[in-house]
Amino acid sequence: MNVLEQLEVKVISDISQTIQSVPNNQISEFQSLQSLSEELNISNINYSKFRPVRRRKHEDNPRKQVEVLFDNEARLLDFTNLIRTRWMDKCFARSKYLYKSPLFGTDETTLNGHEVNYRYERYIVRDYFSGTKTISMWNEINFCFSSGMMGIYCLLLTFERMFRNKNAQFLIASPYFETVQLFDFLNVQSSSFHYYLDDAPNFNQLNLSDFDVISVEPTMANVNLSEINLDDLINALNHEHRYLPQALILDETYLGPTFDYRAFLTKVKNKNLIVAAVRSALKLDQQGLEMVNAGLVRISVNKHNSKLLDALKEHIVTYMNVVGANPSFFEYCILDNDAFLNGSKDYAQRVLENAADLQRSLAGVRSHPGIITEIFPKVSSKAPFIYLKTFSDDEADYATLQMTIEKISTDLGQKIAARNSFGFRQASIEFFNAIQTNEHTFKISPGCFRGAQFQALLSTIKHINELSIKEYAMLRSEVMR
Repeated sequence: MNVLEQLEVKVISDISQTIQSVPNNQISEFQSLQSLSEELNISNINYSKFRPVRRRKHEDNPRKQVEVLFDNEARLLDFTNLIRTRWMDKCFARSKYLYKSPLFGTDETTLNGHEVNYRYERYIVRDYFSGTKTISMWNEINFCFSSGMMGIYCLLLTFERMFRNKNAQFLIASPYFETVQLFDFLNVQSSSFHYYLDDAPNFNQLNLSDFDVISVEPTMANVNLSEINLDDLINALNHEHRYLPQALILDETYLGPTFDYRAFLTKVKNKNLIVAAVRSALKLDQQGLEMVNAGLVRISVNKHNSKLLDALKEHIVTYMNVVGANPSFFEYCILDNDAFLNGSKDYAQRVLENAADLQRSLAGVRSHPGIITEIFPKVSSKAPFIYLKTFSDDEADYATLQMTIEKISTDLGQKIAARNSFGFRQASIEFFNAIQTNEHTFKISPGCFRGAQFQALLSTIKHINELSIKEYAMLRSEVMR
């Protein structure tokens, strides 16, 4: 047998040892999908193709056992896509008759009964996301944007304008590549930008009073997946001496609805602080179905500064309407259900826990590096995926890793998804050239449950790591022939 065939035999053997747990996890995922279809009020779906594994039937044939597991996972994916298309069809049927400039008196309500009031679609007068709340010592206003990046860009424009006359100072611990590009667009002579992209800043050693705008990602989008120490950040903000307002942007995209924004706010005692939480609502807020781009923004100001919040609201609403930063009515219909957004918190938590589980399961690879030399995060942290580094930065070596995983999963009955982004219900992989380091990185998004694909990923990586450099070169020639 060649190297690839030997790997496949080992993977089959490993997965067959999980025959007690994987079927149960698949059944749980099937039940979750059934519940989701009910929450979306999708009737007549009657999806009965999924069959639990009959453990005894294939006891003497491990490969057949594993193929049944992979077949079930393919059926789960079919079920997922059926729910997705049915919900999109329902929402399109609800919105397709409305012009972008609807007739006066037209019913502009979603399937969930919420009104989205507009006379010109990019100029939303009122939607069911917006509105002001009072929470303890904070007044809060919410916005829904056409994407997370649009929300961030609007915040940056607003705060840059707010501090334009005083040489605004920005502290940037938000290394997501598109966010950095947005700061580059704003890099004007009237502002100064201080970047902390490779690792989390030590807030105890910084005088935060010097900064007008502080932008952080609780889990940073760098190769290390560094974590911001939010307690240190809050402590530094609470003990600073500053009389002008100050803005804090929290990009919670990697945490989704699991980020406890309320708990964060209760610890903040700085009355001059403007807190803006923003996230893409595409990744972890749509039950892994990735239907529409959207961004959620919450802005909180001390209740004694209500005029400041009113001014921020007026500027942001004007900007949103002028440039069309709102979602379309169809997109509002998609998002308006009890399973999405905050209703997706349990789902997002499952994704984060599954990624942490994969990271812990690869502890042996980390302690005995071979073909795989590094795994990030180095300690279990809150991220929806993990990163791997190989012994070589040659693109072909990363392509070998991806193609090997794809080939084995295809042979077993369901090719693993290779694509960008994260938050999907089933596992996906990709490799890319990191902008910050100009080095290749391999990303694994393990999905929301420990199924056959999860186990195949885990086993394949472990056994690839055991190969010699010579054997890996042989594997490379086998998968690329």
